[in-house]
Amino acid sequence: MSSEDLPQVIIGCPVSHRVIETIDATYEDDEPFFMWLDHIKAQDYSNFATALYMNDVTDKMYTTAVQNISYIERVDTHRPAVSRRSRRSDDDRSRNEQPFERYAESRNALVDLVLKSAPDSKYLFSIDSDILIHPDATSRCVSIMEENPDIAMLGIPVNNSRRRTRKHPLGLFMGSAQYSFGHAGIYLPDNPSLSGYNCLRGFDETHIFNVDYVGACVMIRADILRPPLSIRYRPHRQGEDCSFCHMVKKQNLRMAIDPHQVTLHIMDPGLLDHDMAYFSSRKHI
Repeated sequence: MSSEDLPQVIIGCPVSHRVIETIDATYEDDEPFFMWLDHIKAQDYSNFATALYMNDVTDKMYTTAVQNISYIERVDTHRPAVSRRSRRSDDDRSRNEQPFERYAESRNALVDLVLKSAPDSKYLFSIDSDILIHPDATSRCVSIMEENPDIAMLGIPVNNSRRRTRKHPLGLFMGSAQYSFGHAGIYLPDNPSLSGYNCLRGFDETHIFNVDYVGACVMIRADILRPPLSIRYRPHRQGEDCSFCHMVKKQNLRMAIDPHQVTLHIMDPGLLDHDMAYFSSRKHI
């Protein structure tokens, strides 16, 4: 099948200047973005374009993006960089200028950029800028969603290294049966402390399975972003992905996970050297 016959995919994410937190220090770093870009360019799918909504990024990041990305929107608000901790702490909300709202705004800006720039696209492959994927990830997700048109969102597991006890078939260590899947899960309305959502613990690795929310690395059918549904992100204490998925669920649309794939969360402080080397060897720029 020629590339023209394949559904068009737009791969992208909102990107901001990062604050990296470790046990010993907090520092700023652009390197995760360049690693992310390497892995996007390495995709073996032949009909994809790329999109970035760039908010308060460095000139180096923007210059590199211009040379490698199909569609870009850059804004400079000169607001403080948002730390990951601010998602969880009310004390940080005023210091970081309401991070929940800012994350949702950035996601929606990316969606609007994609719909404006690529009106005929069929899928948005939203991959956070600290997530690394395998070269065949786009191809596999498209194949699954074409075979299962009822799936509105298809996620890929995120490899959180601190809980892994066994080896994944692709060569990376994953968790045990009690593995806490922080980027997908189920809705528990009787658990107000978690605003209704709970991380998935234990899952069937033999076939695709349904979830109530998914984020970080997810392929989205573009038709649910367009009228009449026009689903968008909203602020949520557990992350803007939860609010988006809640709207998808209200429309009785299917969300699923492909357990046969795996991604790497490069911001994980417990990352093991051999995992990093495995993914870094796939850099192409």
